[in-house]
Amino acid sequence: MFAYVDCGVFNGKIMRRVLSSNRYGPKYHAYAFECNPSLAHIRYGDGVTLYHRAVWVDDSTLKFYINTKHPRIQGNSLFKDKRTGSLDKDHPVEVKGIDFSKWLSDTFTADDYVVVKMNIEGSEYPVLEKCVNDGTIDLINELHIQWHYNKIPNMTERHKRLVANLKSVKNLKMYHGYGVLRS
Repeated sequence: MFAYVDCGVFNGKIMRRVLSSNRYGPKYHAYAFECNPSLAHIRYGDGVTLYHRAVWVDDSTLKFYINTKHPRIQGNSLFKDKRTGSLDKDHPVEVKGIDFSKWLSDTFTADDYVVVKMNIEGSEYPVLEKCVNDGTIDLINELHIQWHYNKIPNMTERHKRLVANLKSVKNLKMYHGYGVLRS
């Protein structure tokens, strides 16, 4: 199986571009994760398996901080101390989390080719650390990631450790941003 997993699908623009590209195209089954309730009305297309859940380390209920004046913009986060996005820190909304590493192991095998796009506003650190620690990172072939260490206090060292750990994963191709996905 070829799979494209969009963590933080937002409006689906990147996913639609990927699924219509020559490099990835229609042979990929798409999975989309978006927990922002103000985006729940968006339909991402036929054949897309959508999860209205926050990519996280367990299946808990979480506080999600949004910009209440503009809830449909990017930058909303599970991290209250995130410095960007004009988040309303006093009125979080509750969202359901999903244990991403467990979902990976329940959904894919080592024979699958899995492309993950991840833009989850700081949650990439605990999520990917768990995937590295439990070995489910080996199920991901390509990781296209938007890092947020510069938007959350005290993340620089954690970022360096995680990137070093990811670079040591044998068959993982890691890309910062979405340049390859746009081609």
